[in-house]
Amino acid sequence: MAQITVNWASNIICRNMNCSVILPERATTAVPTLWLLHGMTDNHTSWMRNTSIERYAAERGIAVVMPDGELSNYADMAHGHRFYSAIAGELFDLMGGFFNLSPRREDNWIAGNSMGGGGALKIGLANPDKFSAIGCLSAGDTVFPFPGTKPGDNLEIDALLYRVYDGREIEGTEEDVLGSAKKILAEDLPAPRIFHAIGKDDFLLESAHRTRDFFTALDGNPFAYTYIEDEGAHNWAYWDKHITDFLDFAMQR
Repeated sequence: MAQITVNWASNIICRNMNCSVILPERATTAVPTLWLLHGMTDNHTSWMRNTSIERYAAERGIAVVMPDGELSNYADMAHGHRFYSAIAGELFDLMGGFFNLSPRREDNWIAGNSMGGGGALKIGLANPDKFSAIGCLSAGDTVFPFPGTKPGDNLEIDALLYRVYDGREIEGTEEDVLGSAKKILAEDLPAPRIFHAIGKDDFLLESAHRTRDFFTALDGNPFAYTYIEDEGAHNWAYWDKHITDFLDFAMQR
């Protein structure tokens, strides 16, 4: 396997961006790809530094693309850059040109941890034509606000929410994650399969339960929604364990 740091020029964000990529050796056909998003306190290197994602990719013959989403919540920020558009659209198209990545929906999956788990649900459900499976680890349809907090409890989080949203209307946009799921069903679009895992000691359990209750209430389980709540907390030991579960889920035909 090759590990590559790609400095790619984003026309949407108007500067160079960083992205870590894992590629299989001597691939003779277009390569299936996992698009893997980091959490709030991390960056594009975090999955490689804290898990065995390279080994997992080698065992399965896949590529992994890990963009730097900074502190954007993978959103088109109210006071900042359009990270959602850059990652979901621009980067997806560019990487396919840089490397021999498969463009087929069934060969592309998106997952992430914490902020990245919410981002994976957001991007995957807003782009069901691109991704056939979504992995949400230790999050729900949103990670904000943190359960049990109110404005003023954490000034840094308050500032982050201001930069990202500032009262922005989200209904009917990509930020309306459960609304995107409803749209898929209403318009008979291809429904990505969803794998959702969270530890019993995770502080985002409330958000995960709200998301779980939404998907499990849908008749016929149209998203093949799979929920795991087991021993564990909000940490890399949990994410390293369950990213392989997601990959096995995603690669089922």
